[in-house]
Amino acid sequence: MTSVPLATTATHIPLGCFYQCTSLSNIDLSNVVTMADHSSGVGVFTGCTSLTSIDLSSCTSIGTLAFKDCTALTTVTLPNSDCAIGYGAFRGCTHLTSIDLSNITSLANTSTDHGHFRSCSSLTSVDLSSCTTLGHSTFRGCSSLS
Repeated sequence: MTSVPLATTATHIPLGCFYQCTSLSNIDLSNVVTMADHSSGVGVFTGCTSLTSIDLSSCTSIGTLAFKDCTALTTVTLPNSDCAIGYGAFRGCTHLTSIDLSNITSLANTSTDHGHFRSCSSLTSVDLSSCTTLGHSTFRGCSSLS
């Protein structure tokens, strides 16, 4: 399965729904409002290693570990309003080079192991112009940030 058409009425994606769908490269998430939080290290799209681009422009809540280890992910479109991003949501997205977080006010977390963008080793540009709180290890292992 490389592409999944979601109904325009699909506004929530449950836990582990696309867990390790390694061939999934295209999915329209533009109408999705919320994604389930993780359980036992499983996020909604964890391990979808072929997923390259995601549009989360309607999303108000991105679950913990939602896109963890989506290693081909290069483009993420976030909403033009504040959005809750769960810890570790983009951890290990090693091809993500930039992220516009200009409408995000907080990247707080309670976990010392799952920074939101931890180990995004290609990340070179981050806009945090509205963010007032950064959590532990938010950008840990982002070796290309300067």
